[in-house]
Amino acid sequence: MVEKFRNLHWNYYLLLEEDLIQTLRFVQLSKDNFNVFSIEYVKQFQSVCAEIDVLLKYLCKFNCLSSSPKNIKEYAENILGNYPTFTKESVFVMGLEEELSPWEEWQLKNDKEEYKSPKWWSEYNDVCKAWSSFNGR
Repeated sequence: MVEKFRNLHWNYYLLLEEDLIQTLRFVQLSKDNFNVFSIEYVKQFQSVCAEIDVLLKYLCKFNCLSSSPKNIKEYAENILGNYPTFTKESVFVMGLEEELSPWEEWQLKNDKEEYKSPKWWSEYNDVCKAWSSFNGR
């Protein structure tokens, strides 16, 4: 299982990382540039989020072999139930010199709050919908 992960997902991650690094020749990694738009960034955003989708399904399957979640809400039930500190994980982004916590908004429904997906995930779905309507799908 670890070998499969390394061969498939890690190598793909390295490819995605290299694609992003290539763009840094043209657009510096800076908060001042967060609103920069390019079709390349749309492609990268979709590729990264699609891979996250695959990995979340994989993690759910790892937790429960009979698990077949269909969306991020179902992933949350499995992942946040098994890894309660998942949303507290962060990553330091070199070049930006900042720590980001991409999962901090992800939460299950409870007595006080409704289910909430990460903002970037909702934006990913919006991009997919917009792209599909643009292409007449």
